Amino acid sequence: MQFLNTKEDVIDIQLTQYGKYLLSEGAFKPVFYALYDDDILYNSKQAGISENQNEAQTRIFSTPRMKTQYSVVSIAETYDQTTDFLKKLNDPNENRLSLTQDPHLSQKILSSPLLNCSTNSDSAPYYKVFAMEAEITSAEDTVVEKGVVQNIPQIEMAPNYEIVRDTSKVQPIRLEYVIRDEESFIDLSGDEVIFLDNSRVSLKKEDIVIDLREEEISEFMSLFDVELYEIVADSEEEKLVKLETNQDVNKYFEIIIDGDLPPQQISSLIDRAGNPSSDVYYKRRGEY
Repeated sequence: MQFLNTKEDVIDIQLTQYGKYLLSEGAFKPVFYALYDDDILYNSKQAGISENQNEAQTRIFSTPRMKTQYSVVSIAETYDQTTDFLKKLNDPNENRLSLTQDPHLSQKILSSPLLNCSTNSDSAPYYKVFAMEAEITSAEDTVVEKGVVQNIPQIEMAPNYEIVRDTSKVQPIRLEYVIRDEESFIDLSGDEVIFLDNSRVSLKKEDIVIDLREEEISEFMSLFDVELYEIVADSEEEKLVKLETNQDVNKYFEIIIDGDLPPQQISSLIDRAGNPSSDVYYKRRGEY
């Protein structure tokens, strides 16, 4: 552990182990940056000391600051991670560039990013989440992973899917109904299947439909990026594996966002949720 010499050092940049791997593969192409203030204590009461308001700036500038820390795991854990990583690299069925960093590991390094907010606003940015079909059963402000408290809101939803068989309108099968051709068939792919005797099987479902908004930000800022992870359990622990391609995602989900929703479905969802539609906007990226 070393302290930064603020009289000589202007900026200190270090690559993480995963960043070094991407650099070795020629795939290190940073496209954005973020500012953090994890090492700054604004409220002195949190450290059990008292000071006048005007003294805070002097204390912050004069407090020694450590140099950039790019590794936050023990030597033993680093060895295990490296061994597992090398096994994947030597696997001919593994795409070398698809190997990703453990998302919990990156949260250990920096956890408190500085955020943008609306001009002339004294409120920090925040999210609003509305459940339009399946209800939110529980919610937490943070999540604890590997001993690190992360400010990532967690919501749980338990949608119900029920297959119902209806035989109340069964009729004898008429001979002309038995003769089928290429223009007459039974559609087995819909939410309701009607058979020749007028019996039917229908699917009553609660999809996960959420209206997610970020408030107190500039309306010209970028929209949301959606990342999906699969929880993979082994003999020791659960790991998050990022689903990198649309093909991987489509194995588990059918995701429809924003302007891809039919207008009649949007109206139905808003009415069902009892949410006024005057301030609800569904747009594709680039539409304003």
